[in-house]
Amino acid sequence: MGLSEFRGPTSAEDGIKAIHRALELGIDHFDTADMYGHGANEELVGAALAGRCGQVVIATKCGIVRSADGHRRDGRPQYIRDACLCSLKRLRREYVDLLYLHRVDPCVPIEDSVGEIARLVAEGKVRAIGLSKIDGGLLRRARTVAPIATVQMSYSASDRRVEAELLQVCREVGSALVAYSPLGGGSMARADVAGKLERVARDYNATPAQLALAWLLSRGPDVVPIPGMRLVAHVEENVAACRKVERAELEGAVEAVSRIVTSSAWAIH
Repeated sequence: MGLSEFRGPTSAEDGIKAIHRALELGIDHFDTADMYGHGANEELVGAALAGRCGQVVIATKCGIVRSADGHRRDGRPQYIRDACLCSLKRLRREYVDLLYLHRVDPCVPIEDSVGEIARLVAEGKVRAIGLSKIDGGLLRRARTVAPIATVQMSYSASDRRVEAELLQVCREVGSALVAYSPLGGGSMARADVAGKLERVARDYNATPAQLALAWLLSRGPDVVPIPGMRLVAHVEENVAACRKVERAELEGAVEAVSRIVTSSAWAIH
């Protein structure tokens, strides 16, 4: 979402360069939403990934409607269908690989919302269903209607709330956990732990951001981080962390971060 708004100055040119560099380095999962930039983010992703159908996974979301007065949740089946069709046009695709219900509408049973996405799956307009910002009980209810491929939640060394219940439920029903804000939204830089992380990072020739990603990647193969990467430099730094994890170069660093996490009050349980 940072390619279009929320994270400081942006440009479509920089966004497309970042996406293309990510492709070159092997990233094949791109996450957007119809509310990011009021549709502009989907258009940017669609332009950058044009002609690559079947080569990458594109995830988008619906369920939050923005207006001049703020935003509201909408989980009505007809809204979901209309939103999906609009997203496909912006993304320049005949189907979307993964469609999330961005937020659960308290006025609409989750079974009705998920049921409509399941119909879109049956029609070939969506390949898989995701849910965002939910709890274990809602996931179990949704799972009675259709398989839920992924659940997207904030998860990082500084925000471990999903470990209290939701991660276990995901594993029970076979849903992957897609972790947004994997770098902690800046909380990794808090004064009480920043010094410790920087020392560990120096010892392993890494950055604190790379340590945060390495820690998250160690949580299991069903935990998929989606760090925001606005610039080519961000892409290269984050991919370097993944490569070091693959080569076990940061194994000791992950253990050190785990000790910092468990001994510090900054980690949210």
